[in-house]
Amino acid sequence: MELTMKQTYISKPVYSNNVFVECKTRATAKRRTPWASRWAKVEGGWLAFEYINDYELWMKQN
Repeated sequence: MELTMKQTYISKPVYSNNVFVECKTRATAKRRTPWASRWAKVEGGWLAFEYINDYELWMKQN
């Protein structure tokens, strides 16, 4: 599978359950992190969370 500059796939993190995706839209973040179950808009991009529980914990901390 050949990827161009616009088609970037971010692999599932090994030690972390969330990853920062630098892009403008949620659709792009979803396309780059298909393993994620929840995305959250943050300054400069999106956070992709593998587990809903991690997202809920992150929300409670903010």
